[in-house]
Amino acid sequence: MKLSYTVSEDDYIQYSIFHYENSKTGRAQRKIFLVLLIAGLFGLDYLMNGRISLTPITTLTIFCGIWFTFGKKLYRKFLAFLVKQQLSEGKRNEFTGCRTLELLAGTIRMVGEQRTVEVPYESVERLANDDERQYVYIGAISAYIIPFSAFADKEEKQKFLRTLKEKSANLTTD
Repeated sequence: MKLSYTVSEDDYIQYSIFHYENSKTGRAQRKIFLVLLIAGLFGLDYLMNGRISLTPITTLTIFCGIWFTFGKKLYRKFLAFLVKQQLSEGKRNEFTGCRTLELLAGTIRMVGEQRTVEVPYESVERLANDDERQYVYIGAISAYIIPFSAFADKEEKQKFLRTLKEKSANLTTD
């Protein structure tokens, strides 16, 4: 099976957001951030007033309301901004551009504009997807990004996934 497609900057940004939101590390970092923020509010109040008053509780309640209403959208925008900045730092962008992915007898071949890589099926660790893309993880933070538009139809996509599942020994799916 052979797929030819283009990975856009937006595809890469959405992958970065998807990975951050769905990784154990990303979830842990968000929880730690909130705990530190809450502790910081109480600590700041104590330093300023010599005691803990209702002010940080009120502030915390307001902040939590804002966070739960707008937090996900805000950190997604911030993460997208950071990824765009990182992509603009180099001249050769290996993360976006034209791709050809082939499922061969014993390996997966990815042909990009900069290089060609072949990995054994055993390297595939996980299959995941969002609303517009399939991700074939070949490492903890490395994945082939395949827009659904690369597949002619749902049957081709199912055949692709079935082939990967059959040939990949270490595979987990989301």
